[in-house]
Amino acid sequence: MLTRTRASMLIALFFMAIPLVPANAASATVSISSINADLGSSFTMTVNVDGTPNLEGYDISIRANPDVITVTSASLSGSMFDPATNNLLIARQEVIPAIGLVRYALVILGGTTVGPSGTVLTISAKANDPASTPQATASEYPSEIRVISSTLVSLVNGQVSTVPNTATGTTYTPPSNVGYRGCTGPVPFFDTTASGLSLPISCAVVNTGTGGIQVRGDFSYRSLRGLTGTVTGTTTGLTGGQAGQVTGSLTLAPQTIDIFVFSGQGTRLITFSDGSVLEVAGAAQHFSVTVYTSDFQGEFSGQNGG
Repeated sequence: MLTRTRASMLIALFFMAIPLVPANAASATVSISSINADLGSSFTMTVNVDGTPNLEGYDISIRANPDVITVTSASLSGSMFDPATNNLLIARQEVIPAIGLVRYALVILGGTTVGPSGTVLTISAKANDPASTPQATASEYPSEIRVISSTLVSLVNGQVSTVPNTATGTTYTPPSNVGYRGCTGPVPFFDTTASGLSLPISCAVVNTGTGGIQVRGDFSYRSLRGLTGTVTGTTTGLTGGQAGQVTGSLTLAPQTIDIFVFSGQGTRLITFSDGSVLEVAGAAQHFSVTVYTSDFQGEFSGQNGG
C-alpha cells in the first residue's frame, strides 16, 4: 500500500508536473491510434505507450478540434490500467466535449506496475457531419488530435521517477469512399481524322460508403513527346453503394501523333455551410491512349490498363 508521503508526491506530480527524481529512465513514446470513420460516424481511438517497463501511473491530456470531432467518453477497460485488474487512485478523469479535451491522471496502488507497451486509455468520439454540425470549414481538415501533455511515472525498487517520452498525435480526414471499376480512353487508338480533336476519357466509379457523396473526375497526363497537363472532369452524385461514371475530355492539337499515359481518379467533394469545399482524392488508376491521324496509322502501338 502507498505510504502517505509517496501518495502525496504522486499527487504533486500529477497536479504540478514536478519530477520526483532526475529522469534517468529509458525514453518512451505516447501515441494515438489512426482513425477510419466517415462523417457522422462514431469511432474509438486508443492512447498507447511503448518503451515503459515498470509503469505505475500517468497524466495524459488529449485535445481534438470540437468543430470536427466530438469526444463523448473515455474508458480504462481493456487497457493496462483496467480497474478490474488494478487498484487505482484516479486523480483526474475529465472528458469535456465542448473544448475537445480528455485528461486522465492515475496511479496503481500497492506497488504494482505494468508495461512495457500497450493501451492506457480508449477514447470514444464522433466525426461531426457538416450537415448537422455546421461549425467546421474545409480549412480545418486534416484535423489534428494532439497529445498536449504526457507525464509517465515508473516504479523501480521502490523509487518513483518520471519517464522521458515523445508524444505523437494523429489526424482525421474523412475517407474518399471512391472505388473503381476501371478508367479508360478510346481502345486501341484514337484517330483525330475520324473522331475530331476532343479525346474522351472516363472512370467508372462506385461509392464504397453508405451515405451519399459527390464525386468529380480528375485526370492528369504525360505523353511520349513530353506533353503534360490536367483535365477536370464531370461531377456526379452517388448514393451508398451506387456506381456511376465521371468523364473528361482532352483537346488535342491538329495532326497530333503521340502516346498519352493518364492517371484518373475520383475525388470526393464535401461542401460545408460556409461554402468551402473539401476535396478527398481516391486512389489513382492508370491507362494509356495512342493518338494518330489516318495518314500515320500504325506508327504507334497502344495499350490500355487499369
